[in-house]
Amino acid sequence: MMNLFRMFFVVAIGLTWCFSVDAGIYEFSSGKKSIKMGEVAHDDFYKKQELSSETKKLLQHFTKFVEDFKKHPYDKSCGLTQAEFLRQKRNGLFMALSGPLEDIKSVEDSVVKNEADGNEITVRLYRDADEPTDDLIIFIHGGGWTQGNLETHDYLCRKLAKIIQKDVLAVDYRLAPENPHPCALNDVINVYKKFAKSDYERLMLCGDSGGAHLCSVACIRIYEEKLKRPYATMLFYPALGNDFNSRSFQSFGSCLALTKAGTIAYTNNLAGGNCQASENISNKYIFPVLQEDMAAFPKEIIVSSGYDVLFDGQLEHVKNMIESGRCEDVDWFICPGVAHGFMTYGKYYDELVTQVCKEIKVCLKADK
Repeated sequence: MMNLFRMFFVVAIGLTWCFSVDAGIYEFSSGKKSIKMGEVAHDDFYKKQELSSETKKLLQHFTKFVEDFKKHPYDKSCGLTQAEFLRQKRNGLFMALSGPLEDIKSVEDSVVKNEADGNEITVRLYRDADEPTDDLIIFIHGGGWTQGNLETHDYLCRKLAKIIQKDVLAVDYRLAPENPHPCALNDVINVYKKFAKSDYERLMLCGDSGGAHLCSVACIRIYEEKLKRPYATMLFYPALGNDFNSRSFQSFGSCLALTKAGTIAYTNNLAGGNCQASENISNKYIFPVLQEDMAAFPKEIIVSSGYDVLFDGQLEHVKNMIESGRCEDVDWFICPGVAHGFMTYGKYYDELVTQVCKEIKVCLKADK
């Protein structure tokens, strides 16, 4: 079995961006062996990745799910809309892949009202201390803006609260296709505004996949509206780019953890139509890699799956941050051979998820 830590890299970006020179990239398995940034962007990274044993097991699980789905497709007689049926099926998959739940001191649900339209947003506060912590992590779940909820991401939120030792607030925002952009973003902003007025010293935004995308576009809105800025974002394999024909889409587009077709379908749901139509493909709130003023983004901790169609969007965003002079504000963790979604798939990746959370804690502690 390939040791997960043999594939786990910390990318602490240097003072200049150049693929041909050394940057602060370290492999944990061999005393933080330094490699070149060019190795990450080289064609071999896309063509010769060795899948971890955990990823192989995950993909076998997805294969069985797809086979079962073909045997039991959507039928109107089930009493659900097609969107509801698909959401139920996929949320069931999330739950089946979840990991062991950390025992923490308190978990409490409450409601935040969206002042613009009256929508009531359920939020869940995770706390592993007797008193509120100084900082609050606002967590936005993934699921292609179409699925996922407080339960599917309970494993990850507990893990974050337990290891990082900060309060975590999970947000159950409205989902597409019933509620396309900007509904989810508006819900996130409303929750953020409420807690920006709280006693927490620092707010941080954290999310996975589509949720990480919402963290990124929320930062743009927060910056434009001149609200209290988040101290940091923690983005797990975020959806950032708008090039569906990039190298990562070409190389990993058939990976069942997140296919090219699935990515386009999910983004269509978010956009409320064809995401590649001119009015959408140029919209920075749908594709935040288009944001030109990089001052909108706070300190970033980005965690990438190497075997992921979304990788190139993350690569482009990091490049944009560095070229704008923000290199010291980016920590990039790359896991080659690991599939999209791994932070919620504790059934197979619990050891790696734990290690990622510990490294995030180190990054945040270093700033104190």
